[in-house]
Amino acid sequence: VLSVASDRVTLWNGGADRVVEERSGGFPMVRDNDNFDPERLQRVGDQPSAYGDEDTRHFLREADRAMTAILRDSPRPLYVTGQPAALSLLDDVGEAVKDASHVPHGGLANASADAVWQAVRPLIEAEEARGVDSVADRLEAARGHREFAAGVDEVWQNARQARVRLLAVEENYRVTVRDDGEHLVPAESGDLDAREDIVDEIVEQCLQTGAEVRFVPDGTLGEAGGIAGVLRY
Repeated sequence: VLSVASDRVTLWNGGADRVVEERSGGFPMVRDNDNFDPERLQRVGDQPSAYGDEDTRHFLREADRAMTAILRDSPRPLYVTGQPAALSLLDDVGEAVKDASHVPHGGLANASADAVWQAVRPLIEAEEARGVDSVADRLEAARGHREFAAGVDEVWQNARQARVRLLAVEENYRVTVRDDGEHLVPAESGDLDAREDIVDEIVEQCLQTGAEVRFVPDGTLGEAGGIAGVLRY
């Protein structure tokens, strides 16, 4: 999350349910101008003009360049917060933000991590919901084309053959199995040859063979048994 103001730009690094300030790659960036007084501009009702001068354009352009370098090394979705005038100017001068999600919320360049998280949370949850719906649609289409695998044994067999194009796993799905030589069969924890990390093994195998891996809320996969895949052929 990039939080933009006319005198300060901060970067936040997000996970599953929070963000923390990222102090790297030149961030936070603070505008160094003895004649710049954003508080005075706000008092006299002239805040939008803070985004109309060339120094501000240069400042935000430098922030965009720094963000471009970070995304090049660590690609991920980007959210940009700020007043509408700030977002408009950044769009005009920047490249990194072209595909970013805009959050028209000012004051977050100097805010707490929780305030930033609360501002972007509705967008992230909405995108996650759309993502789950998309996975469900792709799995249903795969059924009709006989490109569908369900259950830990069937998915494991196809994963070993590098046939999985999309792997869907319910977030808290865990199962203990053993390999009888041909199939994975249920086992108890502590049994001889029991494999308690089989779900992690499947995920790693699919990632190594170029599959897309998506974790979905519990119950999403229904009769598939907590794990399912769309096959390549």
